[in-house]
Amino acid sequence: NEVTCDKDTTFTFETEPTCELQECTGLNSDWNNMNTDASFPINYGTTVTVTCDTDYQLSGSNEVTCDKDTSFTFEDNAPTCEDLEEIDNEDEESAMFSDETATAFLVLFIICWWLLHCLPHSTVLC
Repeated sequence: NEVTCDKDTTFTFETEPTCELQECTGLNSDWNNMNTDASFPINYGTTVTVTCDTDYQLSGSNEVTCDKDTSFTFEDNAPTCEDLEEIDNEDEESAMFSDETATAFLVLFIICWWLLHCLPHSTVLC
């Protein structure tokens, strides 16, 4: 659509130009379990706060902005909602590994101590 500025400071055009409002119509489909209190569609340039469903924890940015290509952008890391049950399971597995390691170390320490102190004239390298 071509627009020409004439000598008399008016514009000439075949079809009158129009402006279309850019809107974001919903949160990205890969942002599962995420919500916002904003009403859709959201206008270009508008920033909204995102939250997660119950039993999910937000990781990354808690604000997203409607961009001119009608997608949401964010300042830091992309927002994600992590399942709290999965986070708890990972913490438990990590703790169990730590307990198992500590137990193995303690057993090894006791064996080495016993060898050093209970066997006469032995040389043990622990």
